[in-house]
Amino acid sequence: MRIASMNVLSVLSIVIGFSGYVLAQTAEFRCAGPPLVETKRPSAAEVIGELDASKLRMRTSPESPEIAATLSSAETFQSNWLQDRRGGLQGVGTIRHGLEDVLLARWAGDADQRQIRNVEMWDGALYELVIFEVDRLVIESADSVRKLLLSVLKPPPEKLRMSGPTAQALEDGFGYLRSGDSENERWHGAILRMPHHQVSGFDEQGFTVNQIEGRTFLIFDFGKRAGYASWPQSIYLGDRFPPLAKIVQAWPKERLLREVVRPEPQEECWDFNIMGQYHNEFRLERDQVFVEEMVRRGLDPEDFRAVIDSLNGRALLIPQLEIAGQTGRYIGSILETIHRYETLPDVNHRIEPKTKAEIVWSHLADLIRGLPIRGGPDFTEAMLQLVSADHEAALALNYISERVFYPENPVNRELSDKLAATKVPVGLEKKRDLIIQHIRVRPSSR
Repeated sequence: MRIASMNVLSVLSIVIGFSGYVLAQTAEFRCAGPPLVETKRPSAAEVIGELDASKLRMRTSPESPEIAATLSSAETFQSNWLQDRRGGLQGVGTIRHGLEDVLLARWAGDADQRQIRNVEMWDGALYELVIFEVDRLVIESADSVRKLLLSVLKPPPEKLRMSGPTAQALEDGFGYLRSGDSENERWHGAILRMPHHQVSGFDEQGFTVNQIEGRTFLIFDFGKRAGYASWPQSIYLGDRFPPLAKIVQAWPKERLLREVVRPEPQEECWDFNIMGQYHNEFRLERDQVFVEEMVRRGLDPEDFRAVIDSLNGRALLIPQLEIAGQTGRYIGSILETIHRYETLPDVNHRIEPKTKAEIVWSHLADLIRGLPIRGGPDFTEAMLQLVSADHEAALALNYISERVFYPENPVNRELSDKLAATKVPVGLEKKRDLIIQHIRVRPSSR
């Protein structure tokens, strides 16, 4: 379950007291604060300078399992677009750049490709730069650059030509190539590929050819996709070496709690057109690490209440308790939260976005959607009370339905009698009757 940031354009006929509450909640989602990892690539000159400065500090092999795993994933990731033109590994290391840890690597050039002097990599959390240092002569003309590109790129799948851009757009076999538009940049272009998990459409990645202090570089800029390689941790986390999950093990509980419950800054936002629908993932993925660590240590009632009430708490806490097999320890706290959320003015109201962003649910609805369905503690009695009170009744009844229809969950005939005696809101009668029918035909678990 993910909570995505969103813009709300209107709120329809809601009582005045609730309107102010909705506007406050909406602001929380519209302005989700600054990114927690780098989203802007450094310049080509800065990257080359950092790689040159780090050359002597690199090791001939990864110094930790996290670095080894990330290097392996990075190699797999770039293989989606590039042929393997690397020679032996000459060095690997890490640096801290801005808000994130960056993995650096350097390989000798392919012995069969003399125009390639070496291959280097700058692997950030959200993107990966693969840099070929090449002979100056190979960029003297569009034809020579085209020839170099076709020697290092994997050919696109044939079906891309039919379902992606027109055949003319792919006449070079990769995308397009144009003259550069800056002092260092001689050429730039794009690679078009069919994503391996799709049957149509295309993915676009960029490249530039740069001349920096008398040297020539072909630089591929790949925006990461989680499905293209098995990354050791979320691509939205900048603390990588060591990973954030290991770092927080040394934090006191108070620091973990501060991170989880801190409000989003309202005065700092980034351009939604740049970050798109994923811009709340930075905070969500960090919170997941903090919540996982707090569950590992155990929560007292005050901690539980603070976490569940936090920005991402309802999306993260109970699912994490289920993963850890700890939900049963917190039944009382969960029931207390259900009853407390019943009193909030957002019950039975949700904000339907006019964009592709997700629905903003009420606190109670969010909580119901996170309750365990396949095994785990059974909150059916509490859901019956919500149905009877018409408090998020559709979701409460859906929870009961999911519990009843999952074959591994125990069920008894008394529930059908209770449901039959429960008055449900208009429009939910058929669903209630279907649940009753299913209970009565299932063998009793008692």
